[in-house]
Amino acid sequence: MDSASRKKKLGHLLELAFLLALVLPPLVQSMAVLLATDNDTADSLAGIMSPQFSTTLLQGALAVALFVRSRSLRLLEGIPLSEGRRGAEHAGGQKKDWKGRLTGRWGRFAATVVALAVLLANSILWNWLSQLGAPPNPALGENGSMAVQTVALLLAYTAVAAFYEEMVYRWYSPLLLGQVLDWKGRGLNQSPPVCLEGALVVIFALSHSYGGWPAVGNAFVAGSILRACILLTDNPFSGFAAHLVYNLIQLFLLLG
Repeated sequence: MDSASRKKKLGHLLELAFLLALVLPPLVQSMAVLLATDNDTADSLAGIMSPQFSTTLLQGALAVALFVRSRSLRLLEGIPLSEGRRGAEHAGGQKKDWKGRLTGRWGRFAATVVALAVLLANSILWNWLSQLGAPPNPALGENGSMAVQTVALLLAYTAVAAFYEEMVYRWYSPLLLGQVLDWKGRGLNQSPPVCLEGALVVIFALSHSYGGWPAVGNAFVAGSILRACILLTDNPFSGFAAHLVYNLIQLFLLLG
């Protein structure tokens, strides 16, 4: 490996370390809540390692930065993401990459609608399972109307959270891991290893463990569906659209 390759590899490793600093603190916090352990360590880690989580504005700016950065990452040599991966082929003229099959306008729309429908059905199932034998939770709006500013902030946070999660867990992370682990050099450039895709979904699911095991199960299925949507459309905004509408429906139901 020459000097330029070493520097590039080191840069990607530093990016990976930064990404872990974003993901691990909230993961530790949510797991501490789920396991009913002392939260002092989790709070300290979050305060030291991930101050960008403190405001919606910084979280949104970070998501935009990760998206912009991802445009320069390449999984297949000479084929930037801005041109898509749908026309790429393996070395030696092998079968075309299966990603990006639904790249047309209507294909992406259909993928988004199907993903949203599955997300809602999955949510209904897990909500039903979580409420077996438990008293119903009242909607937030039943105790009086909420201030307009509060609703506006909730809407903004919902949109930013959906975009942030799509960028971190289902767009930027797989691309960066592909660079660090050299999927192309190892002959794995057609699709990322299934185990790594599964690991990212598991991490995303566990980051929702503050809501209990039903929330983890719901997030696991939702993360898998959204990742599949992005892979099929070769576009992170298809997953973001489905995620955003799903979150808005959940928010309006909660506000009652």
